[in-house]
Amino acid sequence: MAFLIDYQAMAQEPDFLFERPIPFTTQPAGMGWKVEPRLFPLEIPNNESYLVTVNPYEPKMFYMSESEFFPPIVYKLSSQGEVLDSLALGYGDSYTFVSRLMLNPEDGTCLALGKFYDRNCLYDRLFMAKFDYDMNLLWQREIALPDDYHKHFDVRSAIVVDGEVFSFLSYDEYPSNPTPFSHVLYIKISSEGLLEGLFEYPETSLNFDYADMFQYSDGSETIGHVLCDQNEGDHVYSPHLIKFNRELEMVGRTSIHQNNYSLSEDGSGFGITWISVAHPVSDNSVIYGGSAVEHSEGVIGFIKVDEEGNISTYCTVGASPVEGQGLDSLRITQGLKCSDVSGDDGFVFFYRVGDYYGMGYDYTDHFVVVKMDFDGNILWKRFWNQYQPENDMMVYVPQSIVSISDGGCLIGGYCYHSDLNDKASQSNSSDPIIFLLKVFADGTLSTPETEMGIRPYAFYPNPVGDCLGIQFSPDVTPTLVELYDAQGRLVMRQTASLESVNTTGLKAGLYTVKVTLDNGKTYSDTVIKK
Repeated sequence: MAFLIDYQAMAQEPDFLFERPIPFTTQPAGMGWKVEPRLFPLEIPNNESYLVTVNPYEPKMFYMSESEFFPPIVYKLSSQGEVLDSLALGYGDSYTFVSRLMLNPEDGTCLALGKFYDRNCLYDRLFMAKFDYDMNLLWQREIALPDDYHKHFDVRSAIVVDGEVFSFLSYDEYPSNPTPFSHVLYIKISSEGLLEGLFEYPETSLNFDYADMFQYSDGSETIGHVLCDQNEGDHVYSPHLIKFNRELEMVGRTSIHQNNYSLSEDGSGFGITWISVAHPVSDNSVIYGGSAVEHSEGVIGFIKVDEEGNISTYCTVGASPVEGQGLDSLRITQGLKCSDVSGDDGFVFFYRVGDYYGMGYDYTDHFVVVKMDFDGNILWKRFWNQYQPENDMMVYVPQSIVSISDGGCLIGGYCYHSDLNDKASQSNSSDPIIFLLKVFADGTLSTPETEMGIRPYAFYPNPVGDCLGIQFSPDVTPTLVELYDAQGRLVMRQTASLESVNTTGLKAGLYTVKVTLDNGKTYSDTVIKK
């Protein structure tokens, strides 16, 4: 799409590698969304092309819905984002959801794993599809689970190891036994879609929290997983590092010794409260992370543990509050996702920010992309498209991220128009548009137009009172901040202590903030002085 920029309001509509309206009919009035249109990107090796799986809506009352079902669609894209081909998956008049899209390097094919159901049975059914790089469907079949597991379940993670698929599902006893306790089931599937093994985790929990499964990088056949459980009365999760062999036998279950890294009942200390990602590094230690709390404030946290569960490093990601403003205005809301580890210099992740203390304007909901090394040092940060003080704006919801061979990553998600004056209907104010964003290893984007939609800094709050805070990425050096009024007159110029800009003497109104870096790059954005 064309890149639009209004220099008065500074509205930005990024130019993505790939975007299009959601290819499914909107749910009937009153149905709403249970699961948003979900994207899973993937790179085809040595082919300079990408795959993107787009899932349909799942209606809230899924077993009783009279809404029409649509199949998930896999798009094959060129490296420039052109649609080369597409493939629909699923079963006729059944709701089908692809939970994981995977490459099988053993035979040069792609595997899609997910679930489906129809209105004739009150439980989910597991399925897998196999297709080649030319988008020819080779087979698609149900993976029959034993009768004891005819439940409503979710496919939480899956990896391919030497042609075999290892996955885990979470389920509860509803509707046969509506208890709040959850169960975890690990399964092994052959590359031809046959169930070869099953292991039920020996404990139940009020709420399981989990990261993706992974294979250790030491050349062994060990499969790892970080799983947290929460029992009644607990304030935080109890994390465990779990190991399986190729026969799906649990060969290790180590408690992670949080020691001083635990969260007290009064909110002091540090604790990861919602784990999202886990990756092994070369020394067989594991980095895991998620939404966290540090001294009662919401942050993104990462912990590095050795094979015995001892913590060697921990770090947090979040903004520091501006002196005199109280709580951090860059409020982290949700959505930490992390790419698989690529190369030796670190990994890339994103998280969402917003709420009533959002970046750029109250009640925005955008995201930050970060690259971090294995010792917890941030290499760069990019703040995505947050400077839009109009009433009619775009909200961007990233959903998945995957590393690619050039050291960068692909981020998939959807966006929609939001009316800031009508917060009650904000999430349904327009049909969503799906997008795929390509980020290079150094934090640059795939096109110059997309580059204009990001910033290596974020300012907050907006509207601003007496002090405008600016958080800069560690890989840039700012040299100058200027403010211009609505008539284009320079009203403030600051060359030092640029993380905090004094706006006390400014009159209420609309101002343009111009930031200059030491490499000569300049950025202009809008701020409202209240």
